[in-house]
Amino acid sequence: MSAAPAPVEQRILLRTATSRDALMANAVLARAQIDTHSCANLGDLVRELQQGAGAVMLAEEVLVDPAAASLNEVLASQAPWSDVPVLILARQGADSRVIAEAMDKLANVTVIERPMRVASLISTVRTALRARNRQYQLRDLLDGLREADQRKTEFLATLAHELRNPLAPMSTALTLLMR
Repeated sequence: MSAAPAPVEQRILLRTATSRDALMANAVLARAQIDTHSCANLGDLVRELQQGAGAVMLAEEVLVDPAAASLNEVLASQAPWSDVPVLILARQGADSRVIAEAMDKLANVTVIERPMRVASLISTVRTALRARNRQYQLRDLLDGLREADQRKTEFLATLAHELRNPLAPMSTALTLLMR
């Protein structure tokens, strides 16, 4: 009996350098009970990201794709509470120009140098997901505060209306008595 897939907001979106890398990453993360979605290209990843994600995992090689600009745009236009973790799988010697540019353009970046230990990969992904879950909790808190503020505003408007109605005739009666 297989477990139900994780919510869209919990999945890791993958764009690796090769399909073989994607298969290996999916297998490793699945053993750790982490839901993944492999994307065929960056355009696909951007579309999936707009549906929701726990984190994005990219190979350094795909960052030279012209579609990386649209990924930057989507990440830059996130809601104020949101900061999707981006995990970049870098080639050995992670001080490349592409990595430096990604770290400048993207806000929440973690660089993982390949080859990596499986435990390091899983630990990094779980840490990113925990951080993302805190963001979702903040979103829910903000939504709750917005709703409470709306209810308070409606209550005060109703109260003002209800107080105004009985006061108007009293005010008129007092004016007449004073004349």
